[in-house]
Amino acid sequence: AAWPAWPAWMGPARLYAATLAATHLVGSAAEVLNQTNALETLYRSTDGPNWGVDQDGNKLSTNWMVGGPCSNAWYGVTCSEEGEVTQLELDGSNVDSGIVGTLPTQLGVLTAMNKRFILQEHSGLNGTIPTELGGLTAQTNYFVLQDNKLSGTIPTQFGRLSMMGKFFSLQSNKFTSAFPTQLGLMTGMYQYAYLQDTDCTSLPTQLGKMSLLSYTLALSDNNEFGAGSATMPTQLGQMTAMQQYFNFVWNNMVGTLPTQLGQLTALTLGFKLQSNKFSGVIPTQYGRLTAITQSFQLQSNKLCNDVPTEVAALSNSITTNFKVTTSNDIGTSCCETLNPTDSYMSTVGGSCAPSPIPSSIPTVTSNPTSYEEYSRLIAEVDESCDDACEGRGMACSENQLHAVKSTFTKHNISTLVSSLGGTCDSTSDEKSWSAAPLLITSTTDGTTTTTTKCYPSDPSRSVESFSCSAVSSLTDAQRVCFCVDAPSPMPTL
Repeated sequence: AAWPAWPAWMGPARLYAATLAATHLVGSAAEVLNQTNALETLYRSTDGPNWGVDQDGNKLSTNWMVGGPCSNAWYGVTCSEEGEVTQLELDGSNVDSGIVGTLPTQLGVLTAMNKRFILQEHSGLNGTIPTELGGLTAQTNYFVLQDNKLSGTIPTQFGRLSMMGKFFSLQSNKFTSAFPTQLGLMTGMYQYAYLQDTDCTSLPTQLGKMSLLSYTLALSDNNEFGAGSATMPTQLGQMTAMQQYFNFVWNNMVGTLPTQLGQLTALTLGFKLQSNKFSGVIPTQYGRLTAITQSFQLQSNKLCNDVPTEVAALSNSITTNFKVTTSNDIGTSCCETLNPTDSYMSTVGGSCAPSPIPSSIPTVTSNPTSYEEYSRLIAEVDESCDDACEGRGMACSENQLHAVKSTFTKHNISTLVSSLGGTCDSTSDEKSWSAAPLLITSTTDGTTTTTTKCYPSDPSRSVESFSCSAVSSLTDAQRVCFCVDAPSPMPTL
């Protein structure tokens, strides 16, 4: 039989509209079914029948698996009028939640969720974060997976959460990767970002793109940062809207403090960089953080030189937690505390720049015959050297050419003297030799002659004289603070 004709009142336009409406209903029903299946999968994958109670004694599993999550008001689930899940909150704070297992990939279909996605403080929640959670792009308020035992890598797909704004937290988990650079794409963040105690291994400079973050950036207790080689990104100085806390405590971070952090002038509560391994000077620009009233903490690092007067003045308004000098090298020249092989000339603002050699070079002429006498001679030279070099920005005990306490192969001596414009003549083996103290003498034409003796680490080998001459000027040789005749023969140590 033929199909009946369409009613005359239903023209092509109305037919098309009706078809779209029916398609929408079918699509919505499919989405609702998928979301229901996702929540059911979460229930099964985290031992739902044994979920505990919240702080008020309500069972976390109330109404779950009975009817639909929206129609039957499953605990922690909120829905829109259209029946789409807009919130999932299972908070295990201060209780034994009983949630044990892993997060299913199906949670990625909750694409209408824009209020709260909170699964926090579940000691039994482990495994990796599904990359599919990067598809929750409607989320603008809370994305919280803190205080669990999640591991593996943080999904790069989180960079798609560009509308995420209020509260993003992955703190207190056990990740084994770096923070992905894609987190910098979450440029809509404007309140809180908590990333502390994650065991992540490095910090991307791209986080500085969260320039709208107005309350707190917390990245403390990440002791795995770069295995002790991570530095503070200068780009974080772009977060000029931040008003509460800039917290980077206990991160095992190294390097110098960026001057750019002095741009965070909207901070009112805390600037906390204590208990790291930062070195160098305290930037005078930090004196601009005058709105802070509670905490300015730089203690327990390796900071040196004096506290800038601009920074010291902050203590007038910060009366409880202004801690700068404790467990630092404040008051000691950075040229003494920094490794001479590092690029410290630029990091401390040129305060280690060359200066003329002392007009009277301390010299000790003695021929020790025992290790005890040799030790005494070393102490005597150290004292005279310190006196001569005091205030010159380079203590002898940290001198790059300090041959009294350090040993150099002849190759090292040749390289160092060559860097000063001199030359060395020697044809013998350059390995397994120790250098005695350098002897610097000045000639009438203003040049210097550097002479030392090299002693074999193998006592059976003979002592060899090793002369380096024609160093261009005393200024070029300024880092050699002292002179001492080499003991001959070298005492047995």
